[in-house]
Order: sequence, then structure tokens, then C-alpha cells
Amino acid sequence: MSKFLSANAAILLGFALLTCSVVSASAERRVALVVGNAHYNNPSLVLTNPKNDAEDVGAALIAIGFEVIQAIDTNRRDLDLNMAKFARLATDADAALFFYAGHALQYQGRNYLMPIDAEVEDEVSLRYQMMLIDDVRAALDRASGVKIMILDACRNNPVVDSLRRKTSGESRAIGATRGLARTDKTQGMVVAYSTASDQVAADGKGRNSPFTDAFLKRLKEPGLEIEQLFRRVASDVNSETQGRQRPETYVSLLSDYYLNQTDRIAFEAVKDSPDVNVLRNFLLKYPSSSYVSDALSRIQSLDAATQQRQIQKVRQEEAARQIEQQRRAEQEAAERKLSEQRRIEQEAAERKLADQRRADKEAAERKADERRRAEAAELKLSEQRRIEQEAAERKLADQQRAEKEVADRKLNEKKAAVVAAEKTRLDNEAATRLRQNADKAAPADASGFRAQ
Repeated sequence: MSKFLSANAAILLGFALLTCSVVSASAERRVALVVGNAHYNNPSLVLTNPKNDAEDVGAALIAIGFEVIQAIDTNRRDLDLNMAKFARLATDADAALFFYAGHALQYQGRNYLMPIDAEVEDEVSLRYQMMLIDDVRAALDRASGVKIMILDACRNNPVVDSLRRKTSGESRAIGATRGLARTDKTQGMVVAYSTASDQVAADGKGRNSPFTDAFLKRLKEPGLEIEQLFRRVASDVNSETQGRQRPETYVSLLSDYYLNQTDRIAFEAVKDSPDVNVLRNFLLKYPSSSYVSDALSRIQSLDAATQQRQIQKVRQEEAARQIEQQRRAEQEAAERKLSEQRRIEQEAAERKLADQRRADKEAAERKADERRRAEAAELKLSEQRRIEQEAAERKLADQQRAEKEVADRKLNEKKAAVVAAEKTRLDNEAATRLRQNADKAAPADASGFRAQ
């Protein structure tokens, strides 16, 4: 049970170390500008996915330690302001990344990003309505570390066809060129295109474009060197589009670089840990990390040291066991002698105690008998008092009932007398009325008086 608890404690400690390691990633300052232009003023240019692409990439970059500026559906002014903000933020940064999803085009070998309010009428308006990729390069160059440009652009753009028609016949015509041109002078940079030079990328039918979908998928894999990451992205997109879209990446770095460094940061935090469970937890969490072999080597070293300590411990325990056995044998002999003496003394004490308890019990029983007899006498007296009280209560109740009956008779006689008096009064009143009526009806005699 204790081993189980120790293992759990070690695993919890490992998770705590890994969590702390992600926080320590802030020691390396990594910044990004993520732009997604979908809802163009020109209805024919409206796209479905760039807004989703930018939002999802921004969230993914934040999750791996980037400080992100996110710009959705930017006009030329907003794009300039965000670019200026990004250039300031990128100054002396350890890594600066620019991601763009939306319309872009190339003209005379130069690439332009298209704000949502751009109105490209001719080649002159390109300079004032669009943003040159060179401006993005200038902002990225302010970083002291790795510079990364990711362009998920080159979607079908009717502006290209319109510009091609307007410049037809001129010496600087667009001709049949589509998509973006390759960027020159990429030293110290990583430039990733969603499709090959002069080709068009798909906007996609799901939430994200095929390129961004693959990029988000691979960005979740820690320990992928950036060139390897974009090779896998290219393979995913090529497979998804059945060969119709082939991303290209140009890498000019002097050393390896990892976008998702969570495994490196986590390993830095646990590589010197003396707890094997912490390292095994790292292997469980990052099975494809490039640090797996280092973690395994550290585990083997710890296991060997642990095994050596266990062998030494077993030897020490065996020597201690033999000494303990000898000491225990001597102690057991002395204890047996002392135990026998104590047994005899204890038996004598127990007999004395038993006699005392028996005497105490008999005394307690006598007291209990006396208490029971007293309680019986008290109960008998209480019962006698109860009987006498009940008899007195019955006598009082009978007396009160008799007195009530006498009172009720007197009240009834009084009521009968009142009724009789009332009846007599009424009879008298009736008789008086009869006489009065008879007097009124009797004839008068000669003297003028009525007969009585």
C-alpha cells in the first residue's frame, strides 16, 4: 500500500514539475502576428476559412508559449498598424512568427498581401493598396532569434485575371503567373508556403484550409524540428488534395528549432530528478519526443543506482538480522525466566483480586437486595396512595355531579316558573282583551249606559 501511495505521489510531483516547466517557457520570448482576411469588400473575393484559420492558429500558438497579435479582416490601415505593433514587439525577440491566411498575389516576381479594402485597378495601385512581403520581412528582421513566415495564401483571385487583362501587351505584364513567387534572401529564416511557387492553394471545404488544418495537427506534436514539421504538413496536404497542392518550405537556420517545445521544457524540468516515476511520466506524456532516449538513459542510471543501493541494503540487513537473532535469543531466555516469575506473581495477584471482587460482588448484591426491598415498599406505598387519591377524586366527582344535578333542577324549575308566569300573563292579557271586546259589543239601556 505504501509503495502504491509513493508511486502516486511521484506521479503527482511529475505533473507539477511539467506544469511549472510550461510557465518557465516565458523565459524565451516568442511573438507572433496572425492575420486572417476573409470578408473582402469585393464580393467576388470573399473567402470562407481565413478567419477560422487565423483564430485557430492564434490559439494554438498561445498554447505553446507565443505572445500573439491577432488581426481579422484587416483593411490597409489596420494591417499597417498591426504590422508596426508587431515590429515593436519583435524587437530582440527569441522568435518572431508571421502567419497570413487570405488573398495574396505576385507581380513581377514580388509578393503582395491583400487587405480587405484593396482596390487594384492597375500596377500602380499595387504599391498603395497592397502590402509588400518585404514589409513583413522587415518586421521579422527586428527579432534577434528565429524568424518564421507562414503564408496560407495564393487562393484563386479574380484580381489577378483582371490585372492580367489590363496589363496585356506591356513589357511588365503578369502573363500566366499565378500564386506567389519564391522569396529570395531567406538567411536565418523559415518561409512556409501553402503551395508550390506559381501554384494556387485550396481554401478548403471544412473549417480550415487543407494547409492550416495540417499545420494545426502537426503543431500539437511536441519535439518536431521545424523542417520536419513542415515536411509532414506538406505530406498531409499532398495526400489530402490528392497531389493538387504541394506546400513548400525554405529553411535557412544554423541549428535545429522546435515550434512546440513543451517536451523540451518538460524534460529540462525533470531530467535531473532522482525520481524514476517522474521520468516515466514524461515518457508517457511525450512518447515521440526526441528526448525519449535521454529520459530512458537517465532511468537506466537511476535503476542501476537503485539496484546497487538495494544490494548494499540487503547485505546490511542480513548482517543486522544475524546480530538481531543472537540478541533476540539471549533476550528471549531472560524474558522466559522473568515471564515465569511474573506469571506466578500475577496468578497470586489475580486470586487475591478475584477474592476481593467476589466479596465486593456479594456486598453489592446485598445492597441491591436492600434497594429492591425499599423500592418495593415505596412502590406499595405509592400504589396505596394512588388508590386513595383515585377514591377521593371519584367521591369529589360524584359530589360535584350531584351538586350540578341539583343546580340543573333548580335552573329548570326556575325556567319552568318563568314560562308559567309568562303563560299566565299572556292568558290574562287575552282575557282582558275578550272583556274589552264584549264591552264594546253590549247595547246601551234607556239611561244611556251599556249593560254590564
